[in-house]
Amino acid sequence: MLLAKGTGMQPVTIIHYLDVLSSWSLISQRALDAVTAEFGDAVVVDWRIALFNDGAPVGEDAQKWAWYYDRIEAMTDVKLNPAWRESLEDSTLVPNSVAVAARRLGASGDTVRLALARAAMLDGRKVQHRAIAFDVAVEASGLDRETLATALDDPLTRAELDRTTKEYRALPVSVVPVFLVSNPLGDVALLSGYFQAQTLRAVVAEAIETMRRYDGFMAP
Repeated sequence: MLLAKGTGMQPVTIIHYLDVLSSWSLISQRALDAVTAEFGDAVVVDWRIALFNDGAPVGEDAQKWAWYYDRIEAMTDVKLNPAWRESLEDSTLVPNSVAVAARRLGASGDTVRLALARAAMLDGRKVQHRAIAFDVAVEASGLDRETLATALDDPLTRAELDRTTKEYRALPVSVVPVFLVSNPLGDVALLSGYFQAQTLRAVVAEAIETMRRYDGFMAP
């Protein structure tokens, strides 16, 4: 029997590297939600930003992204909306920064970053613009707009983005989502680009089951 909710054992950690406006990061959220629902407090998730193009303009036009989204729909049956794209100067820096600033203000969990992702990629809202990203974040979190603006402009917010993006760049991966799964025994698995629940579940389940079996033996 696999360890599930409420066991009292130390949890498995999933470090989730993502970009708020990464289509695959949004789609893989379904897998993450399924795993956390199944295993509950046996799993702790820590999301970290891996900025697309290090926050510089994406450098591809809206037509190319529409083609990407069509391909994704063919693979996943998820229809994304490219209407948020405007120009080659579009960047993912603002929504990622707003998500981190909101978390620094106590809006923990996934609420703000997922609200921004869904606003852009499902509703077509142009969250690459500061004012629109603020609208979405305030709607999702109830945070004060001026307080959020102060946190966004705090150099510590950009420092966090740069730090976690550097962490991501140091891994032997090239695409998000990344799930770095580890347990207190030191077992580590690195998944990059995988988005289906059964893949992530298999890794987490083995990490938990290994701990359960170790826990069954007393030290000599």
